[in-house]
Amino acid sequence: MNPSVSSLIGKVSANSDMQISHNRNRYLTTTTVFPNQYFRMLVPKLGPNALLDCRNIRMRFTLTITSTDAGIAVDSNLTHPFQRCRILSGSTVLYDLDNSLLAMTAIYNAATHTAATYALSSIEILSEYINSPSLAAYFRANPMAFTVNDYSWRYQTIDQQTSQVRLSSSSTSLNGFIMMLRDQNVETKFDNQDKVAVYNANDIDYENLLLNQVRFFDENIDSYPQFFRELKHLIPEAEHAVYFDSTFSSTRFLIGVRISAAPNEFAGDITSGVKTSSLNNDLVEQLRFKSVLSGVQRVDTFLQSDVHPGSLDLMIKY
Repeated sequence: MNPSVSSLIGKVSANSDMQISHNRNRYLTTTTVFPNQYFRMLVPKLGPNALLDCRNIRMRFTLTITSTDAGIAVDSNLTHPFQRCRILSGSTVLYDLDNSLLAMTAIYNAATHTAATYALSSIEILSEYINSPSLAAYFRANPMAFTVNDYSWRYQTIDQQTSQVRLSSSSTSLNGFIMMLRDQNVETKFDNQDKVAVYNANDIDYENLLLNQVRFFDENIDSYPQFFRELKHLIPEAEHAVYFDSTFSSTRFLIGVRISAAPNEFAGDITSGVKTSSLNNDLVEQLRFKSVLSGVQRVDTFLQSDVHPGSLDLMIKY
């Protein structure tokens, strides 16, 4: 007689040595963290057999905001109050994004609002661990290899009608990047200026990516539908995002390029980018404007890379 599902589950449950442990780690160094301050939190090692479940790590805190602007509730200061975020495993940097506030602003909100004064308090990390002597013994004998999507920030200025932005990267591979352009003078009052006062699609004649001095696209990207297609290729959610409406071609324009070979339907599970570590030359984004630039333009680029110890062709994300 074939065993029932319930009996199999019962046997597995009875013979398993796995247990789930919940951990609540509070930040007690100071009561409150204000703008231009930083804090560092450690996820503890609970024991030799406790494996951190990276799928279930949450940060919780109380965010207090003060502003004279009634529309501040939709501003990026509320959406993302952090300037820089770093995640390390030992001495290995898994994630390091400077100017992360700008990245979140570009993706979620383009409104100009009066800067907010905010404070973080009651900060804590909630995490889960799988306690299993058998799993721990297995992984000690068979170390895991994993890949991480890492977002890094690059800054450059351009002032020529035809300009090149270098995207050198020391990561294993590069999956894509988002690029924002705005007048250099905007950063003098960064907190209360329109943070994504970028060039629109009508101002750019064309763009193309150079890999080892060879053009990535057979034909230059030179129209609004092509620009949006490439952005959607990099961020599939852009197709349904309220933010990317008809003003994308004017005040909300972003350059997005995805150079991963994984099909769109597998973008969330499989990664495969250009092996930047094997390139002889830097990656270069070439921009051609329809007219001479009126002044120095600032270019902020956020690169999506893979952190992996070996060569990366097609790798499932863990």
